[in-house]
Amino acid sequence: RKAFDFTSSVSAGDQQSIIDGQKAMIKIGIPGPEHYQASGLGNVWLIEKYRNGETIPVMTEFYSMYSHSLPHDLLGYWENAIHGKCFFTFDVSHLVPFFGHFLTWGWDKSRWGLLREVYGHVRANRDLYAVSLSAAKVAVLVSERSFSSFRRQGWWQASQFESLDQRGCAVFAALMQSHIQSDVMDICTADAEKLSKYAVIFLSDAKVLTDDEQAMLSDWVRAGGTLVCDGATGLFDAKNLAQNANLSVAGLLGVKYAKTDFLEGRKVWVLRPDRYRRANQMQPSLDNFWNFQCGVYRDFRDEEAITKAKCAGGGAIEYDAALGISRVELAGAKAVQTFEDGSPALTVNEFGKGRAYFFAAHAPSLGYVASKYESNPNRLDFWLGVRETYEKIAREGLARAGKSQPVEVVGAPLDMEMIVYEQNCGNRLVVHLLDRSETGRTLEGVSLKIDGQRPIKAVYRPGMAGERVSLAPNGRTVSLGKFSVYDMVAVEFE
Repeated sequence: RKAFDFTSSVSAGDQQSIIDGQKAMIKIGIPGPEHYQASGLGNVWLIEKYRNGETIPVMTEFYSMYSHSLPHDLLGYWENAIHGKCFFTFDVSHLVPFFGHFLTWGWDKSRWGLLREVYGHVRANRDLYAVSLSAAKVAVLVSERSFSSFRRQGWWQASQFESLDQRGCAVFAALMQSHIQSDVMDICTADAEKLSKYAVIFLSDAKVLTDDEQAMLSDWVRAGGTLVCDGATGLFDAKNLAQNANLSVAGLLGVKYAKTDFLEGRKVWVLRPDRYRRANQMQPSLDNFWNFQCGVYRDFRDEEAITKAKCAGGGAIEYDAALGISRVELAGAKAVQTFEDGSPALTVNEFGKGRAYFFAAHAPSLGYVASKYESNPNRLDFWLGVRETYEKIAREGLARAGKSQPVEVVGAPLDMEMIVYEQNCGNRLVVHLLDRSETGRTLEGVSLKIDGQRPIKAVYRPGMAGERVSLAPNGRTVSLGKFSVYDMVAVEFE
């Protein structure tokens, strides 16, 4: 009972203020990133990013003054309980059943009852909500070094979702909507042992890669992994930040870089990190500081800025040409998608036992329209083919590596998230389902398909008082019946 741990609160738009960045953060017992959200994609992204693939709790602020519905509140409570295993509120007066002293324009006296419901459920089933190993076999890898190397410190950056997070979070969201669980890590802290858990890695916005990082990725792919890179990966030298003549991982990707094209004349509106919510037009160039840092507005669909690519077997995907397209020649890779002029849009290169994909677009994951804002959007509607391409690559990569998700969800809408943890040396799976629609709707017809051949001992749903209601699986499929906002199922194996 007599112990202590250490936490640190870091505002979303100012993460690199800690010396040595993520390497320092993982030494803190309970990292505490702050995102000015009661719930939302940005909040989940920061939790998983600061978890960094480790089995640790992460405390994010519940910024309840911005809440705009009770289902939204309930989602936020469950989100912190499931992802972070911690809870911290901006102001207690936003929760208690009487009027508080602070800004409470989103206040509702029903919050206290919702919070008691969640806390009571967790307390009655502590073993199922304990900090546990993520069951993810897919990872989103970001490069804080790439972001920090081209960064000017602004006087006000809190609550701003900048390039590093916006692009990686979009990949994370596309996988989430495909019901594929993913961990988030910084490549600066990764090593061969940590990467060995994953069958597929999406490397997001890594313009600067050290020699050691390049070697680590090559070894991992050679051993059977599937790596996915975007158009500026390794385009800048890690020692002097000068632009390379070729991508530093060109051999791994099987391509040769020629140039980057920007769609001239198109206005790309961005949020400058040195001003609070100040929109500026991005200048189309590779050496402009703002191109590395700024979040891009995605509230509308700019038809004239979209360029389409076609898959070899049919189907299309839409990219934003204004954000940059790397023109490459094939040097061992094959074109999976091509632009209308015949140039490669997505390539794949067989490398050892694995393969490496390369998106020519600098920001393929930013192909979406955003909505449902708090400080950042909670809903991403991806353009034609974007989410489907990420899902296809992930599922093919899992199959190639002989790995799979321990549980697959069937009959679920895109905005329902699945999170699975392993307990008791893999003999128990704890499956959490979150409806991210924020509407409080009732979901029906959702079921879980349990992977593998291991005999199932029990499947149950815990109740408020800790009692466990048994569910009868039909073979290896479990029907969930009806639920709203949140449901949880535990699977015990023999």
